[in-house]
Amino acid sequence: AGARDNQLLAYILDEIPKLLPVFDHQSLVSIVHSYALLQHRDVPLLTKLARRIPQELPQLTSQGLAMVAYSYAKLGIRSEILFYLLAREAQNRLGGFSAQGIGMLIWSFGRLSIPNEP
Repeated sequence: AGARDNQLLAYILDEIPKLLPVFDHQSLVSIVHSYALLQHRDVPLLTKLARRIPQELPQLTSQGLAMVAYSYAKLGIRSEILFYLLAREAQNRLGGFSAQGIGMLIWSFGRLSIPNEP
């Protein structure tokens, strides 16, 4: 079963870039978070997503914002413009974050040493 599971995972990971245009904001968060959980550091794809996610920030929940930041930080992928925009959006909605979400943001920005400025 392990070899089949690996083949399926490889197939899915290959197909994701083709599906990006039809993914909504929540799907993008789920994809980024799944890559982080798998520790699958696909820098070209995640760079492409870092350019797309800012368009979706107003639709993301506070948890979604925290998950995006956490996922990029967990993978060690810096996107200063994405993090600047995440910080700006988070500041506008800080009252809507749980303590866990705030903790995820603090950890993410600290892990990547990204200042809160462009």
